[in-house]
Amino acid sequence: MMTFDTDASPAKDYEMVRRNLDFLRENWRSQPTLEELAARNNMSAAHLQRLFTRWAGLSPKAFVQALTIVGAFFVAVAVR
Repeated sequence: MMTFDTDASPAKDYEMVRRNLDFLRENWRSQPTLEELAARNNMSAAHLQRLFTRWAGLSPKAFVQALTIVGAFFVAVAVR
C-alpha cells in the first residue's frame, strides 16, 4: 500500500525552501550541512536535497559554496 504526504503542497514546499535559503544566507560562515538542514526541517537529507534543488535550481551545498565565494570576494575587496 502506497501512502502520500497529504501536507505536501507547492506552497508549503516553496515556504520550506525559502526559509532554508534565508537560514543559509544568515549562517553560511558556519557551513551548515545537508544533515543539519534536514534535521531543522524534520525530513530526510535525501528529501530535502530533492526539494531544495527542484525549487532553488542548485543543491544546498552548491548554494552555500556560492555564498562563500561571494563573501570571500567582498572581504578581498574590502581589504584593498
